[in-house]
This record gives sequence, structure tokens and C-alpha cells, in this order.
Amino acid sequence: ALLALAARTDSTRRELAPMVERLRRLAIFADASEAALERLARSVEPTTVPAGQVVISEGDPPDDLYVVDSGELLVRSRGEAGEVEREVNLMSVDDWFGEIGLLRCIPRTATVETVTHCELLRIPGDVFTAALGEPDLLPDPVRRKMAVRLARTHPTTVESN
Repeated sequence: ALLALAARTDSTRRELAPMVERLRRLAIFADASEAALERLARSVEPTTVPAGQVVISEGDPPDDLYVVDSGELLVRSRGEAGEVEREVNLMSVDDWFGEIGLLRCIPRTATVETVTHCELLRIPGDVFTAALGEPDLLPDPVRRKMAVRLARTHPTTVESN
């Protein structure tokens, strides 16, 4: 029975290996353990989104993290003052979004819409937060990137944390 279990485990690891390596290349997962990467890889749901579709909307509750596998997405925000919506970023391959709401437990801070046909890797928010643990344990470049993104749209949120 133990040999069969070991064989299944080894087989599963081999199947997950390409996705584990794909995730490992992203700065947001740079300090993640092998076990955390395998858990994330197991939960990834490839998602195809045509051009012109909203993936997440500002103000919505946070649910999932997305990694851009192909295509371009436009990020827009009204900001914390509810001003006129403005473009704040353009994302492409290896960018990710959705982490701010998940890690800070706040509503979505921006709307993200596909500019071109996109292939996204969707990671359920509960799996993402469980695999990464505390936001303070994120690599410094990731924390800085989150702070820059928040400063563009919700500056008082940056100052309060």
C-alpha cells in the first residue's frame, strides 16, 4: 500500500512540475515552499477571456488571484475618492492581479479588463492566502509593488498599513 501511495505521489508531482516551475518564476511566489507551490499548482484553473471583458471590478469583494499567461489587460480605477475613472496600468505576461484585496481583506481597488484575448491562470483566493501565509512574509519586491499599486488608487490605504 505504501509503495502504491509513493508511486501516486511521485506521479502527481511529475504532472504538477511544469506548473510549479511556471509559478516559481513569478516574484510573488519567490519565497514559497515547494509544498506551497504544489498546492497552488494543483488549484490553478486556466481561464480564457476574450478581448473587452472585465475580469474583476473595482469595489467587488476579493475572490481569486490571476496570473497573466498571455495577452494584455488594462487596469482602471476611480480611486478612494470615487473620482473619474482613469487608466493606471497595462499588464501582460507574468503580471498578476487580485492579491491586494486578498492579502489586505479589502474590496477590489481597480477594474481589470482584457485588451486582447487572454489566457489567465486563476488561483482560488483561499488557496492563495493559505499557501502564502502572512502578507508581511511576502518578498520585499512584491510588498513594494503592492504599495505602488495602492498609492496610485488608494493612497490612504498605503499610509494606514
